[in-house]
Amino acid sequence: MSNPSLSPFPQNLASYSSSQLRAWLDGHTVRLLRGVEPPRATLRQLDCGLIAKDFLDSEPWYRYTLGRWLLGREERIYRRLEGIEGIPGRVARPHSDLLVMEYLAGARDLKKVPLDQLPWSALEQLRALLEAIHSRGVVHFDIGHDSNGDYGRETNLLWREGRLYLIDFAGSLSGVPQPLFKLLVQADNLAILKVLRRFFPQKEEAPPPGWDFKAYEPRPWERRLLKKLGKL
Repeated sequence: MSNPSLSPFPQNLASYSSSQLRAWLDGHTVRLLRGVEPPRATLRQLDCGLIAKDFLDSEPWYRYTLGRWLLGREERIYRRLEGIEGIPGRVARPHSDLLVMEYLAGARDLKKVPLDQLPWSALEQLRALLEAIHSRGVVHFDIGHDSNGDYGRETNLLWREGRLYLIDFAGSLSGVPQPLFKLLVQADNLAILKVLRRFFPQKEEAPPPGWDFKAYEPRPWERRLLKKLGKL
């Protein structure tokens, strides 16, 4: 991951006021990926090949407190996941109100990929990706919603050139005590069933060697808790 000093930003960007930062961002924004929807962060594609995330459109009290805390927490999680294939890189925090990372040009949200265009290897990649982030003590906790495969919103899974990517760790958790961690891991692992049922329903009845899809089904009490948390 990049050091902010090596990124394509002015050396004194960290000292910019909010208005100066906004002006700089506006001058280098190719397009808005997510517009002004306070208190959600604004996402911009920059002309230097990075995505910028900021809370400049939120109320000052929110931006200076929770906004900066959220950006800092997400940066720390990305650094914890450094080197995992399928996680965006080039992460930097060149200003306390700004988080930047690699822009995955040409990537598509998984729900927009035609059913006949996703290879089985994507599910293998997803399993490896989840195992990798969990091994570092991170739970994503926001990979779509419906376990029947019906994605009604962004999945936070992107597909690009034969590779699956997991993005947006704003709602992720780390350092969670073990009993709770195992439950939250189950919420992440539901993504495997979502992809299976959407793209490969024929394999659910006769899984390939090395796969046990029943292992990803939450137990009744886990299902009840996950439903209360809005993850089913």
